[in-house]
Amino acid sequence: MFQFALTTYVIVLGAAVLWLASCGAFVRLAFASVAGLNLRIRANQAILLAVGFLVNVSICLTAYSFIGAPIAAFCVVATDILVVAALFVATLRWREQDRNRRAAISRIEQLTQTCSELQSQTNTIEARCATLARSSDLTRKEEDVLVLIAKGLSYPQICEQLVLSPNTIKTHARNIYRKLGVSSKQEAIQLVEKDFDRTQEKAVG
Repeated sequence: MFQFALTTYVIVLGAAVLWLASCGAFVRLAFASVAGLNLRIRANQAILLAVGFLVNVSICLTAYSFIGAPIAAFCVVATDILVVAALFVATLRWREQDRNRRAAISRIEQLTQTCSELQSQTNTIEARCATLARSSDLTRKEEDVLVLIAKGLSYPQICEQLVLSPNTIKTHARNIYRKLGVSSKQEAIQLVEKDFDRTQEKAVG
């Protein structure tokens, strides 16, 4: 009689352990904070515990019906141990996958940010003038003058910035207009501002 009571106690306790663990996992999943907890891992844990509980009950009932209570108790304890071990190993793997996923997302975000920075740098006046200079065979000094023209500086201001004489600046400006195929300062500014895409295609070609 004592042995039967002890066996029944072990069976009930073993099943109750997985039942309470699965219920607790689902409760934690229901009240989990999206910001603080990984819902996917919690959901997987809850599902694994629930499946383990069902397997535990199925094995227990089968063993109890065909073999006997002592074997059923042994199966319950063995199933509990296997489920806990599987939960531990699976959780470690899920956490590793989650870290890898987060690292991949972080790398993608960094690449996206880098591409955005490069694109913004490409759209600066200096970058556009550099592209025009390469495609139109401007000298380095002519490129410097073109940058200041594109920024809207007057000839006296350009002279002051580059420490060159007015005649030298005018000579550079004439050479720039001729090479760019424009006839005035305003046309050169418009070319830098509006025709960047066409000039870039020309440089690539």
